[in-house]
Amino acid sequence: MSEMSIAEALELGIEAHKTNNFQEALRYYEAILKIMPSHSNANHNIGILYSGLGQNEKALKFLEMATANDPSIDKFWSSYVRTLLKFGQPDEANLVVKSLRSKKGSELVFRELTELITSQNIKNVQRVEITQSARLLDLFRDENLNDAVDEALLLLRQFPNDFFIWNIL
Repeated sequence: MSEMSIAEALELGIEAHKTNNFQEALRYYEAILKIMPSHSNANHNIGILYSGLGQNEKALKFLEMATANDPSIDKFWSSYVRTLLKFGQPDEANLVVKSLRSKKGSELVFRELTELITSQNIKNVQRVEITQSARLLDLFRDENLNDAVDEALLLLRQFPNDFFIWNIL
């Protein structure tokens, strides 16, 4: 690395990354971080690389460093939140988005990431199956209220966030 600049090493790392030569890309990014641990682009890129390889602990560590070292770059925040969601950490993603707002980050990115988290949460809510909800509705319509309540309570154990069941109750 002594013969090339950090900017050149970053460019070579990016090129290697684009061509799926992950070991070479990793070598360049790590060389940059050895000299300059706070280099936000190298931290971001190595985080993206580890995310693509499914190594969430490493990915999140580097993506967090990128946002900490240069909180003005929207792309870093977006990558960090998307990676948290990818690895099933919506609560942490929500905290990161709130942190973005307190750091006076871009309002557009804040709204985009908030909507992304909301849509992810909606997808993750389990819903009661149609046959189960039809049975519950039939009990309610037939005025078998005790049976309807018993059935609803059973279903709520399995689907605690299902609005249909709560509406029946």
